[in-house]
Amino acid sequence: MVENPTVSYECTMMFGNNTKSSWPCREYELEGTSANANCKSNYHLGHRESFPSTAKCVDGLWEKLTNCVPAAHCFYDVNTERTKPAENYAVAADKIYPNWNDTRDLYVVKRFVKNIYIPTTYRHADNSHQDDIALLIVDQPFEYSAHIRPVCLDLDLTFEMKHLKPGNMGKVAGWGMIDTSGVASDVLKVVELPVVDVDTCWERAPFDFRSHITSNTFCAGYYNGTALCEGDSGGGLTFPSTESTTIRYYLRGIVSTSPPAPDQAACNAFTPTIFTKVTSQAAFLREFLYEEY
Repeated sequence: MVENPTVSYECTMMFGNNTKSSWPCREYELEGTSANANCKSNYHLGHRESFPSTAKCVDGLWEKLTNCVPAAHCFYDVNTERTKPAENYAVAADKIYPNWNDTRDLYVVKRFVKNIYIPTTYRHADNSHQDDIALLIVDQPFEYSAHIRPVCLDLDLTFEMKHLKPGNMGKVAGWGMIDTSGVASDVLKVVELPVVDVDTCWERAPFDFRSHITSNTFCAGYYNGTALCEGDSGGGLTFPSTESTTIRYYLRGIVSTSPPAPDQAACNAFTPTIFTKVTSQAAFLREFLYEEY
C-alpha cells in the first residue's frame, strides 16, 4: 500500500477461529486483508457520505482507497460548528514540497497562525458551502524577497469584472491529487483554468449541485479531464494585470467544491470547480484587514 499524506490505514483480518487481528498497514499485505481508513489531523472525508472508508485486497490489488481533504472547511469543525484552534496550524511561504520539514525547500519561511476567522454564516454542506473562505492571521509578518512575493487583493467590482470574463485564464496552485485514483502530488503544481459562464455551469451541473452556484461564487475549469482534485481546496485563483511594465496577480477566487464523481473517484475530472468569489466577502475581509501584529 502506497503511503498517503492524508490517510492512515489500519489493516485487519479474520482468522479461522473467528478471531480478529489488526495492525498498521504495510507496503504488502495478504489477499483478503481489509484496510480501514482514518483521516490524519486536519483532514476529513469531505461531503460524500458514500465515500468508502474501508478497502479490501482482492486479486493482488486494493479496492478503491480513501482520500481525506482540507479546505476553508479545513478550519471548521462540523461536529461543534466552530472554528478549529489556531494553534493547530502553521503557514509556510516559498514551499514547494508537501512534507513540512522537507530539506529541499531551501528558502521556506514558516509562521505560526495566531487567529483564524471564518464568516459567521458559513455552515459547511448544510448551506452548500456558501461563504467558504477563511482568513488566517500569522504571528509575524512575512518579509518580501526574491522568492516571496504578494498576490494583490483589490475589491473593486469593475476591476473584478475584467478578470472574471468567461474564457479568461487564472492560475491556481496546490498539492492535490494528480489523478482520480487518489495519487497525491509530491511537488507544488500550478494549473491555468478558464472562467466558465454561469449559464453553462448551471446547465451542465447535476441538479442537486446547482445550489452551490450563486452570486457569491463562480465557476472555472474544463470539461475535458483537466481539473482540480481533492487536496486543492482553499487554493487561490489569481489573474494577471499589467500595470506599466509590471505584471501583478490579483486574488479573485478560493477553491471551494465541485460536483462529486459518479464513480466515487477522488474527484470529478470532467467538471469545473466552484470558487468563492472574493469580492462577495468584502465586508468580512475589511473587518479584519488591518489586524495588528
